[in-house]
Amino acid sequence: MNPLERKKILKEQFKKRKKEQKAILSFHEFNIKVNTDLLRKYRKERGGVNY
Repeated sequence: MNPLERKKILKEQFKKRKKEQKAILSFHEFNIKVNTDLLRKYRKERGGVNY
């Protein structure tokens, strides 16, 4: 395998990995948002402090 092909393959892998990380991150952000919303709702129902 010549260096040029190798570089191309590595670049593709890097892009793919970056995409996957982005997906994971957005999923985490979504989870956090849902959880905070649920917490707010729960606190409101209990008549506690609203965050």
